[in-house]
Amino acid sequence: MALLYDTPMTHDDPNQIADDLIQQHGLNGALSAAIRSAAAANDNYVLSVWREVKGILRDKSTGQK
Repeated sequence: MALLYDTPMTHDDPNQIADDLIQQHGLNGALSAAIRSAAAANDNYVLSVWREVKGILRDKSTGQK
């Protein structure tokens, strides 16, 4: 399973992936990176992780969490 960003991460922890992406790209850039990665996902598990990441990032961008 390969997720598509180049930060060391816990491969199946959407919260950690979201935090890493925010640190690397800022909040808006993180959401864009997550959308690109989800579009390139080649299996259902990876796609489900990216869906969760996108949801977390959307919640953070609207101040819900």
